[in-house]
Parts: sequence; structure tokens; C-alpha cells
Amino acid sequence: MGRYRWRAGYAWAENPIDQTPDLAVGGVPLGDLPTVRYTQGLLAITGEHRISGGVGVADVLPGVDLDAMAGGMFRDSEQLGLFTETSVASYWLGLGLTWRFDHRQAESP
Repeated sequence: MGRYRWRAGYAWAENPIDQTPDLAVGGVPLGDLPTVRYTQGLLAITGEHRISGGVGVADVLPGVDLDAMAGGMFRDSEQLGLFTETSVASYWLGLGLTWRFDHRQAESP
């Protein structure tokens, strides 16, 4: 596609929350199950699915490439007890420049 580079991505991450925890977190005894579940909620990252896409343009200036991207993590939540729930979603945009010091003009088709 000439000077353009298209990118797409998907990532899956396993939910790290232990569904059957014991009464300690990292070897530190916390006493009772509600306290353990509350502590899990402080550190929870339950979003399992992420997508991204972007485009890059070679030689927007001689030896300089421009890249743009957008992505997101779908909303996810988990109930960890009667009064503890986690919920997370994120979306991001990015823009970058790459300088090539051994510059060779991008080839056209």
C-alpha cells in the first residue's frame, strides 16, 4: 500500500482474581473473607478484551514516519462481595514520530 502501513490488534488477558481465595493475600493474613475480597477489589484488573488499530505513513518528511493509533479495553465488572464491585473500561489515542538516521526514501508501488 505504498507509504501507508495499517495495523490492527486484539489482546486477551486472563482475569487475575482468585474466585476461591484463602484468608491471606501475598502471604499476609487478612482475617476474614470480606477483607480478602475487598483487597482483591483494590488491585483488580478485570478487563479481558482489548482492541487497537492504527495507520502509519512513511516519509511524511524525509526520514520521518508518522504513526497514529486508537484502542480500547471493553467495559468489564466483577462483584467481589456484598459491597465490593470493580468496574473498568479504558480508551486511548496515540501519535508518534520515528526518525530514521540511515534515511532511504520509501518505495512507491
